[in-house]
Amino acid sequence: MRVSRRRHWVLGLVALGLGAFLTASLLSWSSGDLTLPPGQVRNWGGVLGVKLAGLGYGLLGYGIWLMPVLAFAWGWRLLRGLPLRGTMLRSAGWLAVVVVLDVLAARLSPDLGGKAGRVLSSRVFL
Repeated sequence: MRVSRRRHWVLGLVALGLGAFLTASLLSWSSGDLTLPPGQVRNWGGVLGVKLAGLGYGLLGYGIWLMPVLAFAWGWRLLRGLPLRGTMLRSAGWLAVVVVLDVLAARLSPDLGGKAGRVLSSRVFL
């Protein structure tokens, strides 16, 4: 296994692990965990999972669910040795879709789109 191939394989495993960690943290997130002492947190990702999921939901609302999907997609491509050409452009496109959906969600209910959705929604729809 060449160094480049090994590096892609390791990065792929890291990306898949990150995707799994984010998924577990988002699935088990509860706003009640924010007020608990670190030893009593019920989030599957522990204290870090509470902080990441809380920050993600606060910033992007339900759009945060794209992050583990992107991590899984990148990890899979890296593990399989598939070319990454176009992957960054597709990822940027999906992030743009999340921003648009956050703005639309914030128009329905300010909490759905997170802070990004609320701020951009107030700028776009005066």
